[in-house]
Amino acid sequence: MVAHSESMTNAVLSRLRPTGCGLEVAPYFDPFLHKRDHPGLCYTDYCSTEELLQKARQNPGYTEGALPPIDFVWRPGEALQACAPPGLRFEYAVASHVLEHVANPIGWLNDVLASMADGARLALFLPDRRSNGDRDRHLTSFGELVALWATRPSVPTATQVADFLANSISSLGPAELLAGKPGTSHYTDDDVLSLTRLVAETGHYLDVHCTVWEPLSFVAAIERASRMGLMNVEVSETIDDPLEFAVVLTKRGEPRHQPPALSPAAAEPPGIGALRNQLEQRMQELLFHQREAENNTLHRLNMLIDFAAELTRRSEPRDPTPEFEALRHLIETRSYEVLFHQREAGHNIIHRLDMLLGADRMPGPGAQSRPPER
Repeated sequence: MVAHSESMTNAVLSRLRPTGCGLEVAPYFDPFLHKRDHPGLCYTDYCSTEELLQKARQNPGYTEGALPPIDFVWRPGEALQACAPPGLRFEYAVASHVLEHVANPIGWLNDVLASMADGARLALFLPDRRSNGDRDRHLTSFGELVALWATRPSVPTATQVADFLANSISSLGPAELLAGKPGTSHYTDDDVLSLTRLVAETGHYLDVHCTVWEPLSFVAAIERASRMGLMNVEVSETIDDPLEFAVVLTKRGEPRHQPPALSPAAAEPPGIGALRNQLEQRMQELLFHQREAENNTLHRLNMLIDFAAELTRRSEPRDPTPEFEALRHLIETRSYEVLFHQREAGHNIIHRLDMLLGADRMPGPGAQSRPPER
């Protein structure tokens, strides 16, 4: 989560003017607004408080009791208005570092705005491409934005996933990124190929930065979408910080145009095929997170080895002591044990899912169904 600066927080609050009934989308454990200061505030997310708590406890920055309860669940695939309490109209709303994860930004924004009264304001916080791992990715074009509005993808597309995996960089701080220092690819070519194929073949949901923005590019895109009639908002000037920027959208009314109807092939038929597809997707998701855990484990153990080696060099400028060699052997042995058990767990998952899916692994009638975005 991004800790907003005091100057940015104050500037956004002065433009948002949060009074009355409000909404914060996906506050997780670091909401921008707090109910103690805004009694009419509601929190919504894509799953329940209990499910979010399980996720939050795996985050190193989480402290017990920090997760605010969700007032209502924005159920995947349903309109926000259908999930909110009946008759509720929001006078303001906030979404902090949510929109970049959404496959169809215009559609998502219109869904939020549909639950708001005319004149209501929506504050958005977005990462600035220039100072994060998206630096070497191309800015999202207006044409791409319109195509996403028309095709209405419910999860990140294969194009979005491939671009994120192939061009995201890591191991650099904000100052180094801004200075243009070359970065290293965060994902391997094998990751790019296997995960892009997974998304293309199964419609699997993979959480990535779907769109890439700088302050001026975002404002220009939303203003043009409003002139075209795809939205109906007024856009504030950006509020900029080194790591992020914020804008406030004021709802002027409903958009003039609606996206075209989806073809019958894009429907989501229910049935055993849909269940089969969901199980396959869950298996691949577990294996993806397993690989991430393996990389983190090796990185931490290597740091510990290097640290121990540096201490040895400083204290005795000669060959490593037997005690240090024993420590190195212990750490390396432990790393292999951790990876072995992680891989065993992955194989067990695959075996159990294979048994459930049966020998016939061909997609059923619901193979094209997709889990909707948050």
